[in-house]
Amino acid sequence: MPVLANDKKITEYLFLLTQADKRIKVAINYLQQQSLDADAIVSHSLGSVMSAHYLDNQQHSLKYFVAIGMPDLAVKYLANIRIPMLDLYGTDDIKPVLDSVNERLQASSNNKNYIQKKVNADHFFNDKDELLINEVSTWLK
Repeated sequence: MPVLANDKKITEYLFLLTQADKRIKVAINYLQQQSLDADAIVSHSLGSVMSAHYLDNQQHSLKYFVAIGMPDLAVKYLANIRIPMLDLYGTDDIKPVLDSVNERLQASSNNKNYIQKKVNADHFFNDKDELLINEVSTWLK
């Protein structure tokens, strides 16, 4: 995904969403050209915003969306996403994630395959690699 300097605010990334759409499409095409399945997108934080934007604005063949630590900026892109979606976040997540839990749930209310799950972790799942891998892999099965 496109990135800016660490001192930039998350809202300064919004102009990069279209560029992220192009990069996601290129990645999916590459996987398909390698005869690999490109049926799930797993993303974290701002990457979840970019992924939600892609899913909301592009035709795609993806079947699953895992959003880890998805902040409030993604809310406006969730209403039209209909593929199964796991919205995974931690009990000690960052404020933009924790403060938008109900908004994300409401925005996804038309997606019968939307699941929101809170686990004992921080935003980066520090020292929780096994928990993260188990939650995501179990849900994708």
